[in-house]
Amino acid sequence: MNYLPSIFCLSLLTLTAHADVKLHGLFADHMVLQRDQSVPVWGTADAGEAVTLSFAGQTKTATANAKGQWLIKLDPMPASAEPRTLGISSNNPKSKVQNPILSDVLVGDVWLCSGQSNMASQVNSVENAEVEMAAANHPLIRHIRVKLKSSETPLTNIQGQWTVCSPDTVKDYSAVSYFFARDISTDLQVPIGLINSTWGGTSATAWMSTEALATDPMIAVQWAKQVKEFPAAKVKYEAALAVWEKGAAEAKATGQTYTQKKPLFPTGPGDRNSPAALWNGMIAPLMPAPFKGILWYQGEQDASKHASYHLWFPTLIKQWRRDFGQGDLPFLYVQLPNHNSEGAYSLSWAFMRGVQTEALNLPNTGMAVTIDVGENENVHPKKKQPVGHRLALIAKAKVYGQQVPYEGPIYGTASAEGNAMIVHFQRSAEGLKMKGDALREFQLAGADKQFKPATAVIEGQSIRVTSPEVPAPIAVRYAWRNGSEANLYNQSDLPASPFRSDDWTPQGSH
Repeated sequence: MNYLPSIFCLSLLTLTAHADVKLHGLFADHMVLQRDQSVPVWGTADAGEAVTLSFAGQTKTATANAKGQWLIKLDPMPASAEPRTLGISSNNPKSKVQNPILSDVLVGDVWLCSGQSNMASQVNSVENAEVEMAAANHPLIRHIRVKLKSSETPLTNIQGQWTVCSPDTVKDYSAVSYFFARDISTDLQVPIGLINSTWGGTSATAWMSTEALATDPMIAVQWAKQVKEFPAAKVKYEAALAVWEKGAAEAKATGQTYTQKKPLFPTGPGDRNSPAALWNGMIAPLMPAPFKGILWYQGEQDASKHASYHLWFPTLIKQWRRDFGQGDLPFLYVQLPNHNSEGAYSLSWAFMRGVQTEALNLPNTGMAVTIDVGENENVHPKKKQPVGHRLALIAKAKVYGQQVPYEGPIYGTASAEGNAMIVHFQRSAEGLKMKGDALREFQLAGADKQFKPATAVIEGQSIRVTSPEVPAPIAVRYAWRNGSEANLYNQSDLPASPFRSDDWTPQGSH
């Protein structure tokens, strides 16, 4: 594949001639190159200038095109933990080569990690953070944080710095991706590179290309409405903020706790949630870097739009795969955890989890279920270790080919049997068990479609569910509310994904 057009035609900016030979911002000291694949290395120089790259016994030369853009492909290489240098030079004696030698470059597996705040959350904020940081001597793990950047047009470069994992550096790493990498690197003994391209409070639509967004015409309509209403919304925000600041100051002066939520700045032009803004600014500039796979943790921002997410999420997965040109690149993601968003018994997060489960129908995807490790009163749960671990199990099984259990029970069918519903699972139901005195979070409904609390009993690899309030049940749900207290597992201690047997139109799901 010729990558030059796909990379550089993204930019609508015309590069001016210059003397310096520059590498793309992804290429720096301590980086990890993807093993077993051709590795593109690219940058800028004077038009017609010959650039030579040397690494691991390979020497390759390319000539910068009329726009000063060059790209060199290194031949596939096996994994190597040997710190090596990557050298770059030019045939133009007048050129200054920036960073002519990159040091401590490893070859291993590179994972692109993206999403919103729960993927961005750092190791220094997790449960037992001090212990985790003190033990983080993992020099084979490398991490780069892509600088936050929204853009109306696709950019061609990033800013960031690769660091070697240590007790001093790990505090700033994406916690979920670090715990994932720790499991993988320790087990496989290969270098792991983590590209952390995340931004809190962001919608999937910000991470999709303009082309992908065209699949949902309502996005453009709604965005135009937001832009039109932005000036008035900003005035209203500023007034509300003034009231909030006054109240907060008065509470502080009297030693009281101020419980009012600070108003949020309205979304408008240039915002991180502008459609395609983060694809343009933080994902497109990484093309055509090769990856082992993608880790994704997002959805909180879009829970109230779960009906649209049903279209957005698979479209995003397909678009990223198409644009990075690696076929069905592994796409592993995190299902939303339990959380009392909009009230424990609201259903928006429940239906969003259902949409996320449906995405497993796409090839080469995997979902880490976290319904048991969230915090009902904290949208940023501190238990990030099991999230990373469960993603690592999926990767070991589905990407690295290991024979390891990687998922909890997955719902299959439900059938009425007298006054009970019998739940059958598709797979991973060996050794069904509960944590606690009884199974929780099961509900039944009859023809009136009103769900009532139910009693559930494990029968081998199935569940029998009954309720005196529903003598003739036709539908069953499990953990189908925002603030669930789910407790069904299999013998591998992996939780069952929330499920419902009905396909009734969501009501009261906010």
